[in-house]
Amino acid sequence: MMSGIDCATKLTEQSARRLKSQGVDAVGRYIGPAESWKTITRGEAEAIQRAGCRIFSIWETRPTRRAYFTEEQGKKDAEKAARYAGQIGQPEASPIFFTVDYDAAPDDFGVIRAYFQAIRSRSQKYRIGIYGSFRMIEDLRGKGLADFYYQTYAWSFGHESRHADIYQYQNNRMLAGIPVDLDRIRNPSAVWGPARSAVKHPAVSPAAVVPYPGHLIRRGSRGRDVVRTQNAVGAVPDGIFGPKTEQAVRAYQRRHGLVADGLVGPVTWHVLF
Repeated sequence: MMSGIDCATKLTEQSARRLKSQGVDAVGRYIGPAESWKTITRGEAEAIQRAGCRIFSIWETRPTRRAYFTEEQGKKDAEKAARYAGQIGQPEASPIFFTVDYDAAPDDFGVIRAYFQAIRSRSQKYRIGIYGSFRMIEDLRGKGLADFYYQTYAWSFGHESRHADIYQYQNNRMLAGIPVDLDRIRNPSAVWGPARSAVKHPAVSPAAVVPYPGHLIRRGSRGRDVVRTQNAVGAVPDGIFGPKTEQAVRAYQRRHGLVADGLVGPVTWHVLF
């Protein structure tokens, strides 16, 4: 399990290093227009990673009442979030967490589902995450409308979902001079960035690390990177990513505690190599 925080404060490499020295492995930051007071920039993302921390991305534009959650809003949020994620260098196939930042009643769940269905219809590059209460996590998990789950203890009445990839267990704390919320990161696939301390595998020399090619490797892919993947997962290295290679990738992901989706994105790649 990794230790994380989320915050609205823009970080420098120095402040990120202070957080790292306090045991923080990953930082949750808001994505959005660079001019916003609380959003992460590409330079900040690079500084956080140089400090040895990974990142999880949060999209939030006042989702604090039922009226916010419409299909049209879901489409807009999906498109904007993907654009801003790309601008900060977030790798494809990593998640963006869309927030339900209030105590949604069961009567609200229908419109919230429609919002996430709209996000699903427009999300091609990034995986879909949900931030919300225990009831919200359980509902969307049951409907298959998200890929990753970030639960807050708020409005959860002591319940903790077994599906939560990230669990926010305290709000409004000070750490290294920064106001933060405290998180437990149970699934390393929920975060992104090159820091690899949370993944246990044999040490290799820097020269042996194979750089991520910058795009998803999936069924239908061909070429040298497919051969590398096939060799790593024990599939026949023919350079064609077919059903048998996908099956081998899924098996590898399950063995290493990753999301077994058969897609070789940045997280799986960094474990492979």
